[in-house]
Amino acid sequence: MIKKLLGLITGQFGLAGLALFMWLPYLLLCFFTQPYWDDYTYATLLWKDDLGSILVDQYRHWSGRYVAIGLLAGANPLTHGWLPGLGWVAFFSQVALVIAFAALVASLSGYVMRVGKSILIGILLYVVYASIIPDPYQGLYWFTGLTVYHSGLLLFLGCWLAAVAAIRAATAGAHYTWLVLASLLAVLATATNEVVMLTLCFALLVATLLAYYGRKTYWHKWLILLAAALAGGCIAVLAPGNYERLAVESGVLPLADRSWPKAAVGAVADAVNLLTRPAVWLCLGALLVLSLNAWMRLRPQPVVGKPLTPWLWPVLVGMTVAGVLLPSRWIYGVPAVGRVENLIIALLLVAVVFIGREIVAWAQSKHPNWQPLPRTWWMIVAILALGGLVRGPVYRAWRELAGGAPVFGQQHRQWHQQLRTAKQQGLREVTLPAVRGVVPYQVLIWNTDMLSVSAGHIVNQSVATYYGLDSVRVDGHDLPPAEWLR
Repeated sequence: MIKKLLGLITGQFGLAGLALFMWLPYLLLCFFTQPYWDDYTYATLLWKDDLGSILVDQYRHWSGRYVAIGLLAGANPLTHGWLPGLGWVAFFSQVALVIAFAALVASLSGYVMRVGKSILIGILLYVVYASIIPDPYQGLYWFTGLTVYHSGLLLFLGCWLAAVAAIRAATAGAHYTWLVLASLLAVLATATNEVVMLTLCFALLVATLLAYYGRKTYWHKWLILLAAALAGGCIAVLAPGNYERLAVESGVLPLADRSWPKAAVGAVADAVNLLTRPAVWLCLGALLVLSLNAWMRLRPQPVVGKPLTPWLWPVLVGMTVAGVLLPSRWIYGVPAVGRVENLIIALLLVAVVFIGREIVAWAQSKHPNWQPLPRTWWMIVAILALGGLVRGPVYRAWRELAGGAPVFGQQHRQWHQQLRTAKQQGLREVTLPAVRGVVPYQVLIWNTDMLSVSAGHIVNQSVATYYGLDSVRVDGHDLPPAEWLR
């Protein structure tokens, strides 16, 4: 009886049920998300000008992230007054990332893995990601965070999927179609954010070198993709708006105080801090163990070329993480914000799955008789790792869904109704009641009030501009200021 019960729990259906149980609260919390700051700011741009003019103006005067800005302005539900649309964007963003994770795993397996198992792994990867990131609201629910960072991650994964398809293509037509698509996705990915841009360029460089030194005939395909990514990166980096923005933000860290050596030391320290957090290294370690044993059963061949000695992978990962954290240290002199760390963790999860595959390919070339651990043992490792997640972040997500989120959503909907009514009545200044009766569990809700008691706060000003008012503030009677900038 006990053996049958253990088999049920550790079987695919048991894991599928557990995965859905852990993903469900994150998914349902999407429908209680609320707009914040840049969501309002970019929603008003399309009211004044067409999308093409907005992209040109932003490129000249603010940022080279033209893909992210195009999504912020052109695909913003607030532009059309559709507040519930933010929840649907978050919902489909989660589903899209699960599908992308599943597609990546299926591609790496040579499409011999069953669709159901690939989707299961995709869900589990997403749950791990959602459970260990430092800022779940900005990583899972904030529209601006999703358009800037999730879009970049999806384009990054799409580029790699298309690249592998181009290498495996059986006909010349299919090969060139996939190669052109991968190149286009590489260019677009570099115009979403600097983390994806730097990671993609470095990963394509490593792939090109491994294929070249492995004497693979397709090494030039990786070189073409690298050239496309570098070209896209140059278009984004050389945008005049980047330098105007640097000048505006030089008050944070004056140009005279910026030092590359000092920034490099800080970036290395930030990378060590991120990678040594217990939740991060425990989950990545468990995932690597599971990845190694899963790939041993499929016995794959290297994807990019010559198998790399295993100890070099941690070095490359550490260099990449420090490299993508360097811009924040140089520009602002401080560690990267939570939304940047969110994206880095997502890329680390993808890297661990890929690295596990490459290590197995290397091990097979050196030790053909190496066998994976018995199935029971590695499934127990999975259950223990996922069980740890259930007790922490997933438990908080369920608590927030069952208690605070509905109240939080209802009171914020009343805010928006009050603001619309004030505009219709011709009022110019609005004071909103503070949100009460909500206990934040730091998943969707990090603070009960998403506005400040001060009408001069930049977030309050963005809301006032969106609703055509002079000022908006929260009643601060008996409440501390609710500053939500993180």
